[in-house]
Amino acid sequence: MIRALVFALVATFAVSSTALAGGGGGGTKKDATVKITNDLPAVFAVIINPTLADIAAIEGAIPDFSAALTELKNRGGIDIQAGKEGSFKVKSGNQTIRYYQILPGPALGPTGQVVRVVGKGKTLSFKASSL
Repeated sequence: MIRALVFALVATFAVSSTALAGGGGGGTKKDATVKITNDLPAVFAVIINPTLADIAAIEGAIPDFSAALTELKNRGGIDIQAGKEGSFKVKSGNQTIRYYQILPGPALGPTGQVVRVVGKGKTLSFKASSL
């Protein structure tokens, strides 16, 4: 009887310590990725999940494109040269993607914003021309 009680206590301790040591499942949540390929003949500037303050600062710097790109980069955005690709690590879920095309001259080309969903540990890939 005592032997069965000791065995039960040891078994309970083993299960509890396994859960505490991280062996109980769950694991870490992987970040998602948004990958953009610039298949356009222009610079494609992108920022993910911008705040209204981010947008105001970036667009307030236009038509000085150098200053606008600096604002974009300072706020976590990237500029992707023609034929290149860029990516962002993001949390899974809805991603607001704001983009600007900067044409030779320089001149502002089409701009816009889309919302896409990306799953945990997944990569959302698209081409600039598809926006």
